[in-house]
Amino acid sequence: MDSHLNEMLSYLDIGCPDVRIIGICGMGGIGKTTIAQVVFERVQAQFDGCSFLENVREVIEKQGAVHLQEQLLSNLLRFSVNVQNTKMGKNIMRQRLCTKMVLLILDDVDQEEQLEALCDRESFGPGSRIIITSRDEHLLSAVEGDKVYKVNPLTDAEALQLFSMKAFKKDQLVGEEILKLSKEFLKYANGLPLAIKVLGSSVKGRSVDLWLSALDRLKENPEKKIINVLKVSFDGLEPREKKIFLDIACFFKGESIDRVRRILQGSDAHCPDFDVQVLLDKSMITVFGKRLWMHDLIQQLGWEVVRQECPEEPGKRSRLWLPNEIIDVLDQNKATTAVQSILLQRRTKDDVVHSVNDSFTNMDRLRLLKIWNVKFAGNINYLSKKLQFLEWDECPLDSFPSDFQPDNLVELQMHSSCLKQLWRGKKGWRMLRLIDMSSSEYLMSTPDFTEVPFLEILVLQDCTRLVEVHPSLGVLKKLVSLNMRNCKSVESIPPFISLESLKTLNLSLCSKLKKFPEIEGNMKNLLELHLDGTGIEELPLSVEGLTGLTTLNLTDCNNLLRLPSTIQSLTSLKSLILTGCSKFDEITENLNHVECLEKLNIGGTAIRDLSFLVGMKNLNGLYCRGCKGLALGSWKGHSESLLFPALLSSLTSLVELDLRDCNLVDGTIPNDLSSLISLRELGLGGNSFVRLPESISQLSKLEKLELSNCKQLQLVPKLPSSARLVLAEDCTSLIDFPNQIKLLPSIESGMTTINSLSSASSSALRDSHGFSTWKSSANAQPSEVLLTHEHREWKRVDQVSLPLPMLMKDIELSDPSSKPSDIIYFDNEIPEWFSTISTTNPISISIPPDLTDDDKWKGVTMCAVFAVKGHNVLSVIESDLELSNYFYQCTMETDVFHMKPFIFDGEEIRHLRSSSHLVLISYVARWQFPKWELNQSTTVAAKFETNNPFMEVQKCGIRLVYEQDAGWYTKLFPGVNAICLNEVMDAMLKTGWLSQVDQYLKWEKIIPPIEEDSSTVLLRKNIESVLPRYLEALNHYPATYKFNLRGSPSWFESFFTDTRSGSTLVSIKLPQNLHKSKKWMAFAICASIAEEQQEDYHVYFKLKTGEYNEDLSRELEYIVAMSSQANHYQLLVVYIPRALIPEVLLAWTSTTEMHISFRVDTPGAEVQRSCGRIVYQEDLEGFVETIVRCMQREDALELYDKWVVEDWIDLIGLQGGHLCTPYKCNSITGRERKFELLSQKYRNRDWAMSPPYICVFFGAEISKWNWFMHFNEGNTAKIQLPPNLFYDANWMGIAVCGLCWASHEDSNIILDGSPDTEYYVLNLCLDSDVGSDGLFDVKLQKLFGKLKPWEFETDITFFFYIPRVKYLKFWRQFNLARVTFSSSSPCLRVYSCALRLVFKEDVEDLVRTLTLSEIP
Repeated sequence: MDSHLNEMLSYLDIGCPDVRIIGICGMGGIGKTTIAQVVFERVQAQFDGCSFLENVREVIEKQGAVHLQEQLLSNLLRFSVNVQNTKMGKNIMRQRLCTKMVLLILDDVDQEEQLEALCDRESFGPGSRIIITSRDEHLLSAVEGDKVYKVNPLTDAEALQLFSMKAFKKDQLVGEEILKLSKEFLKYANGLPLAIKVLGSSVKGRSVDLWLSALDRLKENPEKKIINVLKVSFDGLEPREKKIFLDIACFFKGESIDRVRRILQGSDAHCPDFDVQVLLDKSMITVFGKRLWMHDLIQQLGWEVVRQECPEEPGKRSRLWLPNEIIDVLDQNKATTAVQSILLQRRTKDDVVHSVNDSFTNMDRLRLLKIWNVKFAGNINYLSKKLQFLEWDECPLDSFPSDFQPDNLVELQMHSSCLKQLWRGKKGWRMLRLIDMSSSEYLMSTPDFTEVPFLEILVLQDCTRLVEVHPSLGVLKKLVSLNMRNCKSVESIPPFISLESLKTLNLSLCSKLKKFPEIEGNMKNLLELHLDGTGIEELPLSVEGLTGLTTLNLTDCNNLLRLPSTIQSLTSLKSLILTGCSKFDEITENLNHVECLEKLNIGGTAIRDLSFLVGMKNLNGLYCRGCKGLALGSWKGHSESLLFPALLSSLTSLVELDLRDCNLVDGTIPNDLSSLISLRELGLGGNSFVRLPESISQLSKLEKLELSNCKQLQLVPKLPSSARLVLAEDCTSLIDFPNQIKLLPSIESGMTTINSLSSASSSALRDSHGFSTWKSSANAQPSEVLLTHEHREWKRVDQVSLPLPMLMKDIELSDPSSKPSDIIYFDNEIPEWFSTISTTNPISISIPPDLTDDDKWKGVTMCAVFAVKGHNVLSVIESDLELSNYFYQCTMETDVFHMKPFIFDGEEIRHLRSSSHLVLISYVARWQFPKWELNQSTTVAAKFETNNPFMEVQKCGIRLVYEQDAGWYTKLFPGVNAICLNEVMDAMLKTGWLSQVDQYLKWEKIIPPIEEDSSTVLLRKNIESVLPRYLEALNHYPATYKFNLRGSPSWFESFFTDTRSGSTLVSIKLPQNLHKSKKWMAFAICASIAEEQQEDYHVYFKLKTGEYNEDLSRELEYIVAMSSQANHYQLLVVYIPRALIPEVLLAWTSTTEMHISFRVDTPGAEVQRSCGRIVYQEDLEGFVETIVRCMQREDALELYDKWVVEDWIDLIGLQGGHLCTPYKCNSITGRERKFELLSQKYRNRDWAMSPPYICVFFGAEISKWNWFMHFNEGNTAKIQLPPNLFYDANWMGIAVCGLCWASHEDSNIILDGSPDTEYYVLNLCLDSDVGSDGLFDVKLQKLFGKLKPWEFETDITFFFYIPRVKYLKFWRQFNLARVTFSSSSPCLRVYSCALRLVFKEDVEDLVRTLTLSEIP
């Protein structure tokens, strides 16, 4: 209440001599009267007279306005006054009150006449204040109110506090179950104080069972005390306003207001704008961004009004929205002429197919119909001609009824329908604005659009069988967007005659389209043309008419040979993309007449001559990566070569130049590069030169130089002072900066970073879990900060002192606006730079329309001061307040969507001193926002929270960041006390293994030397002698080492955790032809494991090459048994010799990475992080040293010495006394190679003893290999168990197979109320016929990430194997085995399953079945 009171007091501004009228507006039950009462009690003593007139609406209805005039005069004059009529009352008020400073409260006003009788500004003396509470904001304009205070629903914390006051006795202890139920009640109330009070009082002192019963009752019947209060607003509406209100409550809630207006106007040409505004004024609806919204209880009011139309028979109501009621009405054909709208949508799709045979026959008044995620079958002979909106996902009809003529239809959306055509001949669907037939794979042709003149949006995406496009498409004058992406059967498109409104044309992936249609009319408004992946051979000369075109995308048009000569007419073109047009070899010089061109991408083309670039003064990006012919033609010193100084001098605006992988050698790069006066990024990686011209030092604005994978490069050239980053990864011939990171101070750029590590090492830097902090130190100079690096385990590794001006300069030039960042420091003030500062949490700020279209907008920064409760000034508090035990989070949201919270873990600030105040700052870059949703929003807000019971949000700040806010990032630092968690040089600093050497940072081991006595030295030297020979001779067995240690050695360079995969994932970049390298010995991997429980478990690790998520995997899997340790941490190191890595795993031309994933088979253990690297001959010494150091850290050298020697002796014995030569793969190829690899993977498993095994096959039908005898339809199957099965030593286990169908599920952005999940879960339960209360059931789960778009609409086979040992040993008394599948998502539906017993003689057939299922 304090925040309401303070805001109202600021509005009243008591003491100012003018007469002020303040309105308090909001929906019924929001607390308007309560706020007015609190204000009245607080300030009444400051006035000459006061009057609080309650329930003005109700009193006037019963007793008239004269009665209230008499009450008002009596209160203010302190004696009774007799009033005959309202006119007389107004005169008396004007005469007797004009000199008095009065306070007047008019509560619950709903008519203008009421204000005229009671609220004449001229009747009251100077300094008077009049407060009016009303549900209708428009009323205040009648009396020219000065300000309006709009009351918002309670926050979660406020709601819980109010509910607790009403539901619990003072000092009552509340159990966890009651608290959970309380949150359910609060969810229902949705911040409405009236509802919270009523619900809290209704359950006070009652049992948990009665709480549950009350909740169930609310779902069926809303609380009457709440509904009756809200219904007052509905009863005051006009009939048409009531109709639109019910349409919104039952159909349109959450939709775009412009869209709703357009649809509703389709019925009788009556504009609904005024009616919608009335609903807004009365607080019955709101507009968030551009979407219509209403409070949940207001919506329940609308539902209740409709329900009372016919409580017992839904088919006789005007609007239907409950799925079960709708399905029953349609199945049983119970609908009547009363039905006007049907909203049938489910979040999840089931397998039930419902009937719609002539279900719509009686619904001749049906205006609005939407069906989503429900399957129907049957024929429909009638649809209402009054339909204004029709959306039916997976509609079973192949055509509409022959007499269907919807003259009022505005939108038609038929996603994934079975329609073959929309209509025949000319149909007068004149009101149609949108047609969306996406993924309707049976659609063969488009209709005649002649009688659809106002069509604005036409979506035919993924209509893969669409062949014929009607010529009338080319005359749709109002068409704004045409999307025919992936219409791969379309071979021709009719001429564009008069598409004068068209702005976006998408023909991507129309692979059979070889000719672009002629442009015969005005198409000057076309902005984007996407032809990527088409079969187009040339563009017509008529493209010259596309004078407004800004983007032309021709990516991967492999048949395209040239651009038309009229390309010069595209005077607005800013981006031209020709990437991957492999036959494209020439661009005519007239392209330089396109003066607006800013981006030109010719990567992967056959272009040799760049002379067309001369004169392109506005070109800021030129991308030529993979143009192999450039070095052979244009840039050699031949007589026909291009004169480069003349060329370069004309490219005055060029900012980015990408010449990677262009076969450049010494002499092919011009000596004079200084003409590129604007160049900031230069890409020269993947070329074959030995040296670079010294003229690079004259590129005065160059910031980034890319030289990675230049194998011949020996020296890095002299760099300009502007250079910030030189990437020289895998430059193996470098002499001056070999395999290191070097920092060079620069006055202009702050720091210049040279990174010449291997790509694997650089990956470790980028993906390390450590972080760097900038902070002050007692040992640092006043003008310096110390860079302290913290390892994941929060042990300080090293620090580097850098001048503060250098840091600030580096931050200023690092483009902090392009990356998200978080800052933590101790202070009690918000930086003054923030444009909006308030004590309100959440804090919000208005945003301009179409914000994401503003190129100068960069992002949003928000800030909060957290203070110890009760502290208002900065002071050091007691040390027992541990900030690191809690988290602090910021959630950014708009009135349309909300984003995932940004969490500041307390661990990140545990090393800071204690303080009473903490400042948190988060910056969100523009690319993190969903573009479409943000453009629909009007405000953006930041909400700060903490689970720290001692801290609260004291102040908040927020500001939009624009390009003109130069240096804004440095204004967030309050000096040198800042701690920045996302540093500007993250590629350089994000690692635990950096140390200072002279003036630069260098890669360094973390494990320090250990002091050794003579016996330790002897043991260590013995191991160091035997272990390398053992590893060199190791061919057919991996070497496994388990250490009772926490953490991991730094020798392993790759370090990456993918939290979405359900396991820890290491990605190691593979050099080309690794399998042919004579120096390659093995892969070495390690995993750091944390154990919560004392139990044995298995660690699985899988090696896989190619794209990590591709359907056809090339992989090997290993299992290591583990025993838990007393200190709850283990380090697992595995050495896999090359002999165990079949050549087929590496020989694919697409193989660029080795993915190694880890997981454990128990929730009591977790792979915290993992590492891996390739081992060459020169690396063996380092690996051995690493193993020895780990042995030393465990203080068990003597024991390990014994084991190493024993392993060596055993290996010699196994190999017959000699050492084997390195493994060489045989010469079989293709399918045989893959079959051999995969068979070995399955054959290597111990099917008798291994833990349960699960594998997944996309698009495979395991049933066709006939190993499973019988598949049962549905998600359950069973088999009989033969007698004495458990006495059969050949029986090994049970195999189960489930066949699933993956269907599409939408939503990438988290809209309010949408589920937030990153995984799918398939559950398996194996039980029997004997009741054991689930004690002996086997339950397994397959958890995996969300499916990719190409994985939808396909079969997925899940195979489970359950061994008899450990899992089935208590099943002796069972006679039946039964399997049941279930899924966490409607995307996965198990439609068939099977199970069978596995005996020893079945293993080879099982291996063959699984292998064939995995091979295409």
